[in-house]
Amino acid sequence: MNPYVSIVGAYQIGNTNFAALWFWHRTNVYNPNATATIAGTFPLAGLAPGTYSGTWWDTFAGRAISNFPFTVSGSLDSPSISTPPILRSMAFFAAKPPAVGSIAGAEFPLVLGTNSPPLRLTLQIPNNGPAGGLPLLYSLSITGATPLSYSALTSLQPGGPVFAWNDYSAIGQDITTNFTALAGKTAKDEGIAGPINVGFAFPFFSGGQSLGLFTQLYVSPNGFVSFSPFSGDTSTNQPLPSLSAPTNLIAFFWDDLDLSTTGHVYTYSDALAGTFTIQFQDARFKGTSSTVTCQLILKTTGEILMQYKTMAVSNSCTVGVQNASGNQGLQIAFNQNYLQTNLCILLTPTPWLVLDANAGLVPGAKTNLIGLTLNVAGLGYGTNRATILIRTGDPLNPLAVLPVELDVTPLGTWRQTYFGTAENSGSAADNADPDGDGLVNLLEYAFNTNPKAPNGSPLSYAITGGHLTVTLKRAHPAPTDISYLFEVADDLISGVWNSGPDYTTQTVTDNLDGSETVIVTDLVAVPSRAAHYLRVRVSAP
Repeated sequence: MNPYVSIVGAYQIGNTNFAALWFWHRTNVYNPNATATIAGTFPLAGLAPGTYSGTWWDTFAGRAISNFPFTVSGSLDSPSISTPPILRSMAFFAAKPPAVGSIAGAEFPLVLGTNSPPLRLTLQIPNNGPAGGLPLLYSLSITGATPLSYSALTSLQPGGPVFAWNDYSAIGQDITTNFTALAGKTAKDEGIAGPINVGFAFPFFSGGQSLGLFTQLYVSPNGFVSFSPFSGDTSTNQPLPSLSAPTNLIAFFWDDLDLSTTGHVYTYSDALAGTFTIQFQDARFKGTSSTVTCQLILKTTGEILMQYKTMAVSNSCTVGVQNASGNQGLQIAFNQNYLQTNLCILLTPTPWLVLDANAGLVPGAKTNLIGLTLNVAGLGYGTNRATILIRTGDPLNPLAVLPVELDVTPLGTWRQTYFGTAENSGSAADNADPDGDGLVNLLEYAFNTNPKAPNGSPLSYAITGGHLTVTLKRAHPAPTDISYLFEVADDLISGVWNSGPDYTTQTVTDNLDGSETVIVTDLVAVPSRAAHYLRVRVSAP
């Protein structure tokens, strides 16, 4: 120490890459009531040239006092290090700082289908600092990951929820008389009640982000609620997701119910339990004496519970959820034998992007691997984006940003169906022809044919009314992730191909079997030209 004081003891270990020292006040080290401190400087020897990170640590308080960089300029250099005031004991550690390398992983965007299983990826976080240097501290967070999907588990499944019916007919608020008539029918048959206060901000298809937090909802006598006002006749339940159904929808027993003659609807908000319950008590199926008694329970966590005490009919309703756009949702049941008495269903919000870990330490010259899962369950077609923020202890690179894009497409679903992968590669690639019939996969998809069984030409032609026509089949509705272009020309070698309503017309017929027939007509009469050609061109973005 400078100045030298015998009252301070010191001990050092290390090598050319790091140094660890312990300083103790000989008088105060065992005295918890000590108040006198001492400070000074000391020469730090033995380190190889380079830049280092130094840390002072209070061994009794168990916390860092300071962090700072310093430089060793030559092999004989012993930089002077200042101590903090030493009350009882201090530790000093010096090592070459961590240096985050290139964070590697999957290349985005990625394409999956709605039927793809969860995709596991790996992020590589390297510490390019030297072996024996300081470990690289890092933390990971996900921001902007919307939308959210839902997973369902029933009380009949292992690990599922427990059916636990609490009757709220005596303590809940009876809103049976609060309905306002819709669609020219009585209020208790086709009506809407609300807005009704939930009692807390409920996250729905949002992951807790402000855009998807709802404090009020609307109730239909037909066994569903919505976080948006709805109108019209909702007596006919729909599959989900559907543009024909109310948006921001939770359908716990959507059927044609009627509260006009019997039945009650109760609501109850429990601030202590963090729940909001809607109870349908003896609600009648319209035109019958049969009834259903069930509950919808919303939790502050975003979880949704549906409980079914009794029901006379169970196979004519919709159970599920859908988002504000009506293009994403989870259908649990639609007009099928699924519900039963004393059944409980738990819907859990599930982010489509999940990290296995959110923090860690990478030793010098090592790499940590972090698992990353993309799960399309409940997602509709469209582009999903998020950002992974990687904060590190590298003073020169404290933040790395990794944009994530997941495209869920009909073509990805088609590839997954036939090839077990949504990736545009190998036998599933757009330009591959695994069945050797001369039609590459993109054309097989466009014309709704089996890519693993040889097919003849998907086009047929005829002369109709003096005009050339080409007929083709494709899926109904037509795929939205590819384009069909109908073009005409006078010369195959040097002619110009033209397209548009001035050159061709198309008629589309729904075959009611999941396919449609398209007839393309060349507007140039056959006798008017020496030669004329019509082609169909398919392209993907």
